[in-house]
Amino acid sequence: MTRIPELILEELNSTADKNSIIQREAKARNIVFFEGLKYALDPSLALSLSKVPTHDNMSNKQLPWPAFKEGLDQLLILQRGETNKYAVNDLLIDLMHRSNAKQWNGWFRRILLGELQVEITAIDINKIVDEFAPEYHISMKRVI
Repeated sequence: MTRIPELILEELNSTADKNSIIQREAKARNIVFFEGLKYALDPSLALSLSKVPTHDNMSNKQLPWPAFKEGLDQLLILQRGETNKYAVNDLLIDLMHRSNAKQWNGWFRRILLGELQVEITAIDINKIVDEFAPEYHISMKRVI
């Protein structure tokens, strides 16, 4: 069973054995977790967002990962194009309202800000995934 990314981040914060957690998730093929890490840590996918609102609605609705990922891709296109900041903000608000507070604040918002709030880097992740699941390798090349 695929584990929920925000719970994995909590677990990473509470243990020194981060490598075994990353290894476990790589072996389990936790695509949502590793795609989220890629969006948060890969400089070529970095969003230059200075503010992302927190969500306080405790509803039960869930935004499926593919829908959020599609929103991320749209944000990247908007930011790289000649678009006004209002289009980016409108998309952020839409994504936030389609998710719940735990999902948004614990996982999606961290990805958008590129701040996972755990002491782990792309280098740490790549050391593990390159051996067990190379498809989860995170590029560290910057876009010029």
